[in-house]
Parts: sequence; structure tokens; C-alpha cells
Amino acid sequence: DEPTNGLDPIGIQDLRELVRSFSAKGITTILSSHILSEVELIADHIGIISNGKLGYKGEVHKDTDLERIFMEVVGSTGGEGCSMFAIIQSEFLKMRHTFSMKLIILAPLVTLLLGYLLSGSYVQLSTYNWWYFMILPLVVSLCSASMIAREKKSEMQNIVFLPIRFDKIWLGKTAALVILLFVTNLFLWIATTVVGMAASVTVSPLDGLVGCMLLFLTYLWQIPVIMQLACFMGYMKTVFVSLAVNTILSAVCAEKEWFLFVPYAIPARVVCPFFKMHVNGIPLEDGSALLSVGYVLPAVIVSLMFALAVSWGSSKLFSRGGWAHE
Repeated sequence: DEPTNGLDPIGIQDLRELVRSFSAKGITTILSSHILSEVELIADHIGIISNGKLGYKGEVHKDTDLERIFMEVVGSTGGEGCSMFAIIQSEFLKMRHTFSMKLIILAPLVTLLLGYLLSGSYVQLSTYNWWYFMILPLVVSLCSASMIAREKKSEMQNIVFLPIRFDKIWLGKTAALVILLFVTNLFLWIATTVVGMAASVTVSPLDGLVGCMLLFLTYLWQIPVIMQLACFMGYMKTVFVSLAVNTILSAVCAEKEWFLFVPYAIPARVVCPFFKMHVNGIPLEDGSALLSVGYVLPAVIVSLMFALAVSWGSSKLFSRGGWAHE
């Protein structure tokens, strides 16, 4: 407890080296201190306790701003009064150094590059097609499954010790992923529109924006589903199954009259009138029934209702120990 208290600079330096040497010998040292600058120099992992509650737990990196994290934790209320905003903010802090955060920007750029290499001046059509058919399902699967995989790696200690209802934590995780889904779709639209202006504008900016927002709305339900699958199946199996089901059902069912009964087929179908192409990327013929926008609103409503249902159901399952399976 406050081991550097009363020591001169030389003694403090010796103490730092001594404590750091323990980890090389496989010895864990628990240090309690309010001197955040010393904690940053000594600790590998930290936990911040406020009002008797563990408000934060994570690794210490070179760019970790402990003072900011400390003030956010201490300034927030704990337990049942913890706001959803605080939970979402905590999830983003956990993801700050993860591949998921990089993927949100990298995936659209890779898709754009792939579209340009494959189609040249028709980069817009190719980019949008690869995005909703293959890349976006992969991004949603990776981000959602890794959200649970990180928690399971620590045996859910970041959750079980928090004085917050499990269903509320689950909804906070879902909301954080929803924000990432929105950002990655918006970024793809911006990048594709800018590049399209320099090449050949085959999809208008407005149609592109509507299409990307429809993808955002119709993919929402997959986030809690994939998270729950990751609780039971593990990371790799979940990503593989999710990607395979998305790809197969989109290709087989999206252009069928009964596509509304297959939630996986809805995203690829609702963007047809705006991207003006078949699911396989071929431009739509004039007068094609797929150009009709009459089915778009019912499809979005079905997707959103399904998203609300699976979010509520999965949060209740998680709160009852649905995470304690492999």
C-alpha cells in the first residue's frame, strides 16, 4: 500500500526495479496506490476501485492515460445507477487497442481497393457488392465474436465483479458494436463516393448513403446473435458459421419472393434498388422487379423487430449464465 511513500528518488527507483523483477520470476505483486504516475511505470494490469466497486480493469499501455480513466470511473455512478453511456464508454476503452477498432476503418479501405483492382472505373459497383456480400458480414462476425472472446479469456472477471446487472452490460456491449457498425458503413459510403467521383459515378451519393444505412439497419440483429453464439461455440467457430450462413443465404434467398422470411437475405435485397445490381454484382435490367422500393420499408421493419427481440432475449439469457458455456 503506497510503497513509495517516504522514499527518496533513489529508493523509489530501486523499488520500481524490484517490483518489476518479480514478474520475470512468475510472481504476481498487488500494489495499491493513488500516485498514478508511479502506477503507470510499475504495473502491467490495473483495477480502479471507486466506492468499494471495481469500476475498471485492463492492461497498461504506453499511451494509457490513467488520470483520464481514473476521473471517468470515479466521476461515474456505480451499480444499478450506472448509465448506459458509461457502460458503452467502458466498452470502447476495452477495445481501444484491439484489431476490431482498426478493422472498422481498414475493412472499407480494403474493400475499395479490391473493387478498384477488379473493376477499374466501375469501382463503386464492385465495392458495394463485395461490401454487403462478403466483407460486412465478416466485419460484423469478427467484431461481435471478439467482444465475447476477450471476456471469456479473462473468465468474465471484467463482468462478474461489476455491481451491474448482466443484461445491462450485454445491452451496453451491443450498443457499442451498433455504433461501430454505423461508423464503418458511413466511412465506406464516404470513401466510395469520393473515389467514384474520380472514376465513374455509377451510384449517386444519395443512393449510396441510403444503401449503406439500410445495410446498417438490417444487420443490427446479427450483433446479439453472433455474441450469443460466441458464448456457446467459441470465437473461430462462430465467425466461420456466421460468414458461411450469411454468404449462402444471401446468394440463394435474396432474390426470392419470400426473402422476408430469411433475415440473412434481407440486407442484400433491400439495397438492390439503390445499388442497382443483382446480389452477384451484375447490373439490374431496366424494369426489373428488384428495382422496386415497395418492399424496402417492410423489410427494414422486420429486421428492426427481430433485432429488438433477439437483443432482449439474448440479454436475459446472458444474465442467467448464458456465457458460462463453450
